[in-house]
Amino acid sequence: MNHLSMFLLVLVTCALSKNEKLNFFPNLPVGEYKVYPKAIIQCKQKQHLFEYNLYLNRISSNTSEVKGNITCMKPMDDSDNGEYKVYPRAVIQCKQKQHLFEFNFYLNRISSNTSEVKGNITCMKPLDDSDNIVIINAVKDSIGGWKDNALILKISKACSSFEKVFGNLRTTFNLTTKNNNFNRNCPYPAGVYVSNGFDFTSFMANAILPKQYFYGVYKARFEMFDKKNNQIGCVIFIIEVKRPWETE
Repeated sequence: MNHLSMFLLVLVTCALSKNEKLNFFPNLPVGEYKVYPKAIIQCKQKQHLFEYNLYLNRISSNTSEVKGNITCMKPMDDSDNGEYKVYPRAVIQCKQKQHLFEFNFYLNRISSNTSEVKGNITCMKPLDDSDNIVIINAVKDSIGGWKDNALILKISKACSSFEKVFGNLRTTFNLTTKNNNFNRNCPYPAGVYVSNGFDFTSFMANAILPKQYFYGVYKARFEMFDKKNNQIGCVIFIIEVKRPWETE
């Protein structure tokens, strides 16, 4: 993904619920807040299509304003992000010890511009809400390297929360079992669940996700953790986010 602009931004996000413990900067107070700028730093890189020449101007003992200019070498519009479709490019097994949840997925091309995901999930314990999911996205840069932590999504209550976002597991992934031992909803018993093939593009389009996103190639790492924060499952998808009219 080409860099159009660059400036230094430090952003800290903390999401809390009444069922979660605060695990963020221990010993610091938490409450209502105001934000004060302390510095603006220009990134030492090649010239970008958008150049931010900004600085702080102190106008009183406790107030500063931001002044300067922005040089735009191209129109500032929505051409770099917007509505999208997601296409799978690869499924990678995590190189780690055996997990309680093993994802054995692969891509199966069914036409010149369509691929489906097939394989199976081996669950050595029930899939329920005692576990958590962490999705870590890396984005491919203009020279082919991966920039980690482009987006980190933490999902508690793995089973029911996943279904709220992506839909019923059985129907979404087109899953079957040897003895058809399949609950209609969470929790799901231990066993081997076979996917006869599901359309990843439709899977993402039907999910409750932002309807606009930045175009590019991403490496999405899905990790599962138990209540003691032990990793119990992992699979990696390489995906490409494209404009709706672009084909695979």
